[in-house]
Amino acid sequence: MNFFEAFDLLAVNSGCKVIALQETKRKEGEWVLSSGAELICTRREAREGGLAFWIHKDWLDSLVETKRESDRISTASFDFHGSHLHVINVYAPTSAANETQSDKFYKDLKKVYTRLSKWDSSIIICGDFNAVVGCSSDDLPFVGGHGTRSKK
Repeated sequence: MNFFEAFDLLAVNSGCKVIALQETKRKEGEWVLSSGAELICTRREAREGGLAFWIHKDWLDSLVETKRESDRISTASFDFHGSHLHVINVYAPTSAANETQSDKFYKDLKKVYTRLSKWDSSIIICGDFNAVVGCSSDDLPFVGGHGTRSKK
């Protein structure tokens, strides 16, 4: 059993209908898995990164499109009898990225969100934001801070 077959089995057993994947390192394409679900990968330019959606077979008829918005953002849009759902899959730059790369990512994300929010729909943003999760100095939970090494 290869990795994606094992993942498919776990995904079906989890009860999920859509799973957003990052760092797939797979080229653009669609694969029908043994469960009937599809793995839809968006194109990647280099040997790093790569985004994909695993979509349960029960939701495939409702899938309108998947779209590569940028190297770090892709979307999957669904129509459930007039109710729309957009899933935005992201892979944010790490704290090692320069400020221009980070600014471009968040500008692109805002542009995609703004475009999709014009529809009467629900939007889910998920993925790898490369955020630091932990406790602040006051032991309060937080997300962010870009790490303790970063000046950002």
